[in-house]
This record gives sequence, structure tokens and C-alpha cells, in this order.
Amino acid sequence: MDIFLPNNLFVSVSSGEFMLTIFGAMAQLERSYILDRQKEGIDAMPLNKFEKKVSLKTGRQSGRPKIEYPIDWEIEYKRWINKEQTAKLLWKD
Repeated sequence: MDIFLPNNLFVSVSSGEFMLTIFGAMAQLERSYILDRQKEGIDAMPLNKFEKKVSLKTGRQSGRPKIEYPIDWEIEYKRWINKEQTAKLLWKD
């Protein structure tokens, strides 16, 4: 079976298979470089008073924001534990 890829790359012969392997290795290497640069950038970010990384450019804190619990959280949580209420209803605004 003959398989053609863009740029007339003929994969069913040895040289085409070799080129496809090289392209895959180059893509994997580039992805590795991107991850390394991303990690270096995150490691260089300063910490705020809550020990969270903060962006120098925007000043935004990294990570998920803390959620605000409902006012009657303890009561509602106990109702959920006792299966008197669903979690969906608990978080409904």
C-alpha cells in the first residue's frame, strides 16, 4: 500500500520512513525545548506572601483561585454527608 504525505513524502519506502522518523524526533525535541523554557520561566517567578508564584508582567498569581464557600457551609456540608442534599444543589447560586 502506497502512502503519501504532504510535500511528496513517500512513506512506504525506507527513505520515506526514515524521513518521517526524523520529523517525529525533531518535533519531540522542539516540544522538550518548549517545556524547558516554560519551566525556567515559572521557576524565575517571585513568590508572594501566600507562597504563590506571581507574574512579573501582569502581577497575577499562578494556580487556581480559592473558592468562596457558601455562608452556611457547615450546615449544608453535613446535609450533603447525610445524603439529604446533592452537591449540585449545594453550589447552586
